[in-house]
Amino acid sequence: MDRLSETLRWMLIAERDFHLALDNQDRYPEEAVYHFQQSAEKYLKAFLFFHEKPLKRTHDMAALVLACVAEDVEFLRLQKDVDPGDMTLFATRYRYPNEDGIDSVSAEDRENASLFAAQVRSLVRAKLAVVLVTHTP
Repeated sequence: MDRLSETLRWMLIAERDFHLALDNQDRYPEEAVYHFQQSAEKYLKAFLFFHEKPLKRTHDMAALVLACVAEDVEFLRLQKDVDPGDMTLFATRYRYPNEDGIDSVSAEDRENASLFAAQVRSLVRAKLAVVLVTHTP
């Protein structure tokens, strides 16, 4: 599969996660936070894949953002409102019983996850508009 088509696949899966989170954030906030994190992760990986950077199996959002910054300094703005490191926790935090006994998401975590995912989505889609334009029916 060519680079543009594969990048689009990453973006479509990221978009699916984003909408799953949006559609379920009131009824299933813990699942929404997970899907917001997954959406942001996949959008960042789509950007890296498009730029032919090696993809690692990681949920480390801070590392992914820094890898994107190496390609485009505009990704630094993703560190402004929400700590990407906090987003890393959402990949597993509410998916399993926690040692600290906190199994439900806070309103602040839900807002931060939503904000970060939306910011990543917007930035990556703007940067990869060529993928969307050339592969959209």
